[in-house]
Amino acid sequence: MKLLISLLLLSAILISGCIQPQQNGTAGATEPGKELTTTISPARDLTGIWEGPAQWRNNVGNPACSYEGRLRLNFQQNGNNLAGTMQATITKNNQLIADVPCSQPGTFPPAAGVGTVSSSSFKFIVGVIEYSGTFTSDLMQGTFESCPNQVCNDGSGAVGAIGSFSLMR
Repeated sequence: MKLLISLLLLSAILISGCIQPQQNGTAGATEPGKELTTTISPARDLTGIWEGPAQWRNNVGNPACSYEGRLRLNFQQNGNNLAGTMQATITKNNQLIADVPCSQPGTFPPAAGVGTVSSSSFKFIVGVIEYSGTFTSDLMQGTFESCPNQVCNDGSGAVGAIGSFSLMR
């Protein structure tokens, strides 16, 4: 049961392959339905450990649980490519629906992921969770989402999650 809850939370925190392509605002026009594929040289090197607070909840119309905790991203950057790990710690849970169990406070093992960086924006995918955001030299802010409004189709049976974070290195 603890393993299932751990997998559910990890699936909830890890970014989704279920999300829609992000629309990038640009000065030029693009055809509807076409995603921009050009990357810009990164403004900074994200290599290193980024840590800080995060808040998230179940990504369904009537969430059963909300959480507060910490995220730790350990990145290695090579050009526009990111590789590394994500580790989550739940410091507080809030049961929003009676009789629906929430994951308990604790630290989960690091999980590997890959991503990209362009200018001062990044995307990083770990399992079914996609992290995206912006960064400066020592501050990274963004959101994460997995399996919008549904149970994840990765075989875990986990309900998706949605949240935000603010990390420093």
